[in-house]
Amino acid sequence: MSIILTEPEEIELRLTADWKDATALQRPFPAEAVTLLRVGQQTEAGQQATLF
Repeated sequence: MSIILTEPEEIELRLTADWKDATALQRPFPAEAVTLLRVGQQTEAGQQATLF
């Protein structure tokens, strides 16, 4: 499973912890933290959204 690490502590844990503790980071990403943009739509910062 892919994981998205959002805090520096999570990165350190993932890289240094025992497997049992590191796998605790494999959890669903909260839907309210996701922003969907159409390709070509500008963000508030004026950046273009792209597929990659």
